[in-house]
Amino acid sequence: VPLLDHIVVGLEPVVGFRRGGRARCGRLATEDGSLVRAVGLQPLLEVHDREDLKNALPLNPRAIGINARDLRTLTLRKERVFELLPFIPKGTIIVAESGIQSSEDMKRLMGRVDAVLVGEAIVSANRPDEAIRGLLSVNS
Repeated sequence: VPLLDHIVVGLEPVVGFRRGGRARCGRLATEDGSLVRAVGLQPLLEVHDREDLKNALPLNPRAIGINARDLRTLTLRKERVFELLPFIPKGTIIVAESGIQSSEDMKRLMGRVDAVLVGEAIVSANRPDEAIRGLLSVNS
């Protein structure tokens, strides 16, 4: 499971890498990913809407994260992931981000995305271990 670093300034990926992080992806909002690639990481370009995706595609990303949460308003629309999927080129690694709170959410995403980024459902749970088991119980 890759560790994802949130990158907000250009030198952060270097700092994270040198601290011994085992990161495989750098999560980007606005950068082109060149610095992340220079230190041996694979950028995950995050998009929130069609405009973001339109701006990301010319960079030929190997991985795109679709965030179901609008970071300007903090509203969550789980359908956003499914709305953007048809516009992402085949062969691109797709990560569903935000709003994944149950095994039902996981089931809907299976076979449509390559990975999920789950945070709130785990960190806000009284028993994070049970929350993780619940999310992973998609085949039961």
